[in-house]
Amino acid sequence: MATPVVVVVGSSGTGKTEFTNLVAGSGFEVGCSLEPCTQEVQVAQANLDGRSFELIDTPGFDPEEPGITRKIARYLKSISKESKEVVGVILMHRIALDRFNKDTSESFEAFKKLCGQQAMKNAAIVTTMWNEVDASVGADREAQLQSNFYKEVIREGAQLQRYQDRTAETAKQIVRQLLQNPGVRLQCQGQA
Repeated sequence: MATPVVVVVGSSGTGKTEFTNLVAGSGFEVGCSLEPCTQEVQVAQANLDGRSFELIDTPGFDPEEPGITRKIARYLKSISKESKEVVGVILMHRIALDRFNKDTSESFEAFKKLCGQQAMKNAAIVTTMWNEVDASVGADREAQLQSNFYKEVIREGAQLQRYQDRTAETAKQIVRQLLQNPGVRLQCQGQA
């Protein structure tokens, strides 16, 4: 039986590593300076409700470093040759951002290229950093994300979810839902 894999991607500073650590109990270094800490793909062995899986923490998408997206794609392509299957891809988005800026837009484009349209039913866009905004402002931004910026991938099956309280239980609930998905071949993994 194939090992389920959940991949966590997004811009630097969105909380990918913190999220991974809370779900898997891993001890990956969390952003501690102005420089991103995660430089390489990191694999955490995890268990949730008696089910073993891998949670993949990735370096932040960076428009100035297109090699990061290639590095993530290479890793994901390599696991397609192993007895592993991607059941979920999480795109982290900071709700505290007051603009859908160039970095966010380019991160979204990288996410779409990694996944492809067929894999969107296995994707979740997870909003983070709710503690940095007033609840009503966050809710307004969330509505804009759903009706405008992420509309096309939501229409293709991606879920928009809140990681509002930054607790292990909320993070695990998001992953728990993705673990119910059948495996999917990502666009970056090529044809079967």
